[in-house]
Amino acid sequence: MIFFLSSNLYSQSNCSNCNDNFLLNGDFESINVGSGCEIPKFPYSGYEFFNYSCVENWSDYFSSGDLFMPNMGFVYLDPYIDSNMAGLCYTQFENHREEVISDNFSPFEVNTSPELSYNLEFDAAVVCFEALPTNSSVQLTNITEGLCKINLFDGGVAELIGSAALTQDQSIENGMTHYCFEDLNLNKSNYDQMSIEVSRVGEIEAYESCFGLVDNIKISCDIDENLLNLSIVDLGSNTYEFSVVISGMTLFPLSIYTWDFGDGTSVSAGSVVQHTFSGNDMTFQVCCIAENTIGCCGTTCGLVTIGKPCLQQVCIDCSSTGDPEVLSMDIIDENGNSIKIDESNQLGFFSFPYCFNASCPNAQGSFGWEKLVIDINNYIGNSSSRSGNAFIVATPPPADCRHAIIYIENSNIEFLYYLWKNSQGPNLCIFNNNCP
Repeated sequence: MIFFLSSNLYSQSNCSNCNDNFLLNGDFESINVGSGCEIPKFPYSGYEFFNYSCVENWSDYFSSGDLFMPNMGFVYLDPYIDSNMAGLCYTQFENHREEVISDNFSPFEVNTSPELSYNLEFDAAVVCFEALPTNSSVQLTNITEGLCKINLFDGGVAELIGSAALTQDQSIENGMTHYCFEDLNLNKSNYDQMSIEVSRVGEIEAYESCFGLVDNIKISCDIDENLLNLSIVDLGSNTYEFSVVISGMTLFPLSIYTWDFGDGTSVSAGSVVQHTFSGNDMTFQVCCIAENTIGCCGTTCGLVTIGKPCLQQVCIDCSSTGDPEVLSMDIIDENGNSIKIDESNQLGFFSFPYCFNASCPNAQGSFGWEKLVIDINNYIGNSSSRSGNAFIVATPPPADCRHAIIYIENSNIEFLYYLWKNSQGPNLCIFNNNCP
């Protein structure tokens, strides 16, 4: 089941963060568990970030701790728990909804200008017990559907930023489900609290209880990478000068630049750097992660070619309508054998079909082409008789290449084409090969 948040659709892949700096990062290391909003209980070690709990619309018949620490010794639950997380209960009572509200944290600023976008990601699961988990031996039962909501607060006013279904698919027995909401519609300029809310959706049998489990809540901010401009100047003798400028944003200027030159070297420097490459007949992908003064970041990349490398390249999206999947790829291996790699012949390295949309079958998230490139390199690197290196340039020109271009450099394997299918039917995407 998929829930819509304003115009935002979640995917179950990781958000496309350009670095590991998050505006907000909560992983539950210390908590005071309370029944109601005024009765704190003993703080369990291992939680942080949320340390106060508040129940809304709790039944008058009985009360229980708002949060519990799932790895507290429940015999039937412990095998599925490998980290601390928040657990909020919903039961058979119609209006039962539980919410935990964080302490005030250092407010983070939000700039609502169109060049910035904000992402929310978190892990969630659900577990249902045959009764309230008052002792360690209570057994698990089938999942009754619930709903988990994440809210941000500005001065006590809540704003919903993400909601996720809690169904049998999200059972803790299947592991935690990862949720990514990209391009959030944030309406405030500052936020200083967060809450997690869990409520019942389906019918629950008497005496059963279910808990929504939530962990690793992160909020990140991205700069529109179309506004980042990378300039490359050849200074001679394999030395190049690189510079990054941004257009359209002056309120929060760029302040931190991390450069990766594609040859195994990286450096934190200013907006202008010089670098000398070694080697002949090679292509290097040079990338800069630029961060502004409020922690938002974006990545821009360019290519530097030394000499005349053998290069095979293909746009990974040669027809960009509908739910795209790469079904197969044809190659001629290092021994001259023609091979079709597909779902029935993965060669031990591939995972066809590769899908680039969260709604298509066997979805691998929005960045399935990255997995394909990793698998190509694993295949090449598995044998000393194979050579080459695959890498990608995401969203490059031409404009009709919506996703990425795969480059395969100096390989003795000839990549011929892959079969691409979308809602309009199949297409063959041919590798452009300049190798002798």
